[in-house]
Amino acid sequence: MKNVFIRVSVFNIVYFSIGAVIIYISGLSLYLLVPLAAVILFWARYSYRMNIEALKKEDLLRIEGREGVVIEEINPYGIVKIGNEYWKAYSEKIIPKGKIVKVIRIEGLTLIVGVKNDNR
Repeated sequence: MKNVFIRVSVFNIVYFSIGAVIIYISGLSLYLLVPLAAVILFWARYSYRMNIEALKKEDLLRIEGREGVVIEEINPYGIVKIGNEYWKAYSEKIIPKGKIVKVIRIEGLTLIVGVKNDNR
């Protein structure tokens, strides 16, 4: 999260500097720097929040290693529920409905799963 804040801060300093140079070169009043600074401040706050939200979503997508429940028998394909989401799942073994599975990896939108106690 610290890296996001630094990245956003650097970009906003660059934007502010470019705006200040444009205002100075065009001969406009330096009092325009105050509104420019306010716009950059609001933009920085918005972009920081958006980056944090994106990082949170990225963590949610790290599904490998998570556990779920088989909703529809996996033979070799079925449906599993992980958290509040339903996923298409694949396993080399038949896994009956109600069993707890662990995600081994993800291929596209299909989870490769194994029985939780399975040593894969």
